[in-house]
Amino acid sequence: MADNNSIDDFVGDVIRAHDEQESLASAATVVTQRPSASPGSALGVLPGHAVERLIARGGMGAVYLAKQEALEREVAVKVMTGKAESPELAARFRREALVLGKLAHPNIVPVYDIGSDEDGGLF
Repeated sequence: MADNNSIDDFVGDVIRAHDEQESLASAATVVTQRPSASPGSALGVLPGHAVERLIARGGMGAVYLAKQEALEREVAVKVMTGKAESPELAARFRREALVLGKLAHPNIVPVYDIGSDEDGGLF
């Protein structure tokens, strides 16, 4: 049987960190390399993804609708917010991706990849 205390601790840490954050309504989000294409094109690009629009913001990042170029499919991409660019929060972001990447459940969004942009911003 899995150790539920470590999962409970992890979830509790994430919730506490979220509650301690300032309002993220005005926080900058990381979207790099604004395209010079015509209006109506993608919002920006991340390696292998054309970012289309913002879906939601949370305690550590923002979630965007994007097109994964290699498989030509729509995906949700979470990127760290400007306020989350510290080594501690980057480690937490990675840990969240690793934990969620190991879980398979109909009520949990699957994580297929983790990466960084050319400036080192995680997604």
